[in-house]
Formats: sequence, C-alpha cells, structure tokens
Amino acid sequence: MQKQIQQVQQYFKDKIIDEQFEVIEINDHTIDITVDEVYSFTVWTANHPENRHVYRGFMVLEFTTIEKCEVEKVLRPIIEAQAKERAEAKIEELKKELAQLENSEQ
Repeated sequence: MQKQIQQVQQYFKDKIIDEQFEVIEINDHTIDITVDEVYSFTVWTANHPENRHVYRGFMVLEFTTIEKCEVEKVLRPIIEAQAKERAEAKIEELKKELAQLENSEQ
C-alpha cells in the first residue's frame, strides 16, 4: 500500500514539475492549483524555494531538494507576474489617492 501511495504522490509531483496544472488562486503565501481538473493542492510559496511544499489539498506532497528546484522554476514566473500585477494595482490606487488629495487642496 505504501508503494502505491508513493506512486500517486510522484504522479502529482511530476504533474506540477511538468507544468500540467491550472492556477486557481494566488496570494502572498500560497498558490492554489488543480491537477487533472479535479485534484486541488495548495503550494506554499512564501519564504525561500527550499520551503516549497504542498501542505493542503488532495494529498500532502513533500518535494526532494531537486524537485523543489524544479518546482521553483515553474512557480517563480507565476509568483513574479502576480507580484507585478499587485504592485501595478497599488500604484494606480496611490495615483488616484494623490489626485484626490491634489484636487481637495485646490
């Protein structure tokens, strides 16, 4: 039984490493994904790449050091794109706030 569980875990780790998943939601600390359109996982993305792991979802997945590097290669562009979007939204929000302040001074 343990061998079968390990095979299933490896299947899902390989799917993540091979970018065969859909991103559902991203926040400051996690990425929620689905594999095979059914199986949901939450990947911890805060801190350093060596902390990457799936801690919630269909099953817990612990990555080896090499797998963590591979997962980081896959997730880094997603994390950076989301961070850029949040930063751009914050800039727009601050521009509006500044414009309101400037208008109220006149």
